[in-house]
Amino acid sequence: RVVRLAPDSTAIVGTFHIAPYSRFETTATKLLGRWLRRNLQNFDQILSVSVAAQDFAKKTFHIDSWVLPNVIDINDFRVEVAKHMRPTITFLGRLVPRKGCAHLLRAVAITEQKSPELSYKLRICGDGPEQKSLWSLYKELPLHGKVRFTGQITEAQKKTYLASSDIAVFPSTGGESFGIVLLEAMAAGSGVVLAGDNPGYRSVMGSIPECLFDPTDTNAFAEKLHEILNDKALAKAIHQKQQKLVRQYDIGVVGPKLISVYQDAIKKH
Repeated sequence: RVVRLAPDSTAIVGTFHIAPYSRFETTATKLLGRWLRRNLQNFDQILSVSVAAQDFAKKTFHIDSWVLPNVIDINDFRVEVAKHMRPTITFLGRLVPRKGCAHLLRAVAITEQKSPELSYKLRICGDGPEQKSLWSLYKELPLHGKVRFTGQITEAQKKTYLASSDIAVFPSTGGESFGIVLLEAMAAGSGVVLAGDNPGYRSVMGSIPECLFDPTDTNAFAEKLHEILNDKALAKAIHQKQQKLVRQYDIGVVGPKLISVYQDAIKKH
């Protein structure tokens, strides 16, 4: 409605943010694209936040778009925190199946059985419909005393928890169009950020493939955690790569490109 009512002198730029997780979502978006076909003619430019979103926009709305990633203000996430005595693994996200927290608990349990002498703690931040089942799963696994469920947290707590993490892990199995949480973790200074190998997360972390993993391959997932916890030189090398990577997404780098797109759209009017 906003697009339809905008005067002819107004430049209109749209951004495609989503990627599918189910056939229902794909089908529904295709129908939406047909319904909005005339509306789309009013746009001067359409962007996508990733190749995954760009492909979905083409498949469902039949539109061509430019890829311009989401941005982050790195300085806003820099907080001073003291590292914990025990290495800390942090999960942050909504507790729903596709976010993969159950896969994480099972992988950590395998790591525990393989090396019970390892000193670490797992912090699970967030809430959602899986909360009770995840708690029950935790009780069944040999992880007592090593896992803390924080529930929903504030933005300030998020920055502190990520900054104090030796490993920030996001085992999402799909439905991600980008991966802003990966940028937040890297910007906050998490030791190593590990991500599920889905199209959205891959668009951010593809240049550091050793940080990507299949969350459903529990043994490989556990091996990845074990490797990072035991190899400090490897963890440091990955951290340095990620700190360099995240600077590419800073508002000071991407912001001028976004402004340029809007300026070009304005010139058409």
